[in-house]
Amino acid sequence: MADHFLDKGALIVSHHGRSSPEKSYVARNGNRGHEYAMWCWWTVLGLAAEIVAGALQDHDRAWILGSRTFGKGLVQTVYPLTENTGLALTTAHFYTPAAA
Repeated sequence: MADHFLDKGALIVSHHGRSSPEKSYVARNGNRGHEYAMWCWWTVLGLAAEIVAGALQDHDRAWILGSRTFGKGLVQTVYPLTENTGLALTTAHFYTPAAA
């Protein structure tokens, strides 16, 4: 989604952890020179929407209004255990462009 509103090559989000290399995600196609109006109201729900909202705000393409959220932006790896159970271990954190 962020790809449609940001320039080609603009950083959307990155993640890295203590034992995992940094991985960056950038706008692959970009807005192709179009400065689309950001006039619609969005309700931000879930981590993916927070990443898109953070990228748009950090690139001065949107203002985010509302209450501060405390989503952790975690990358978790699930390790299977016995009897249909698993251990979700946090292996990295997501970072918006301004925090990267």
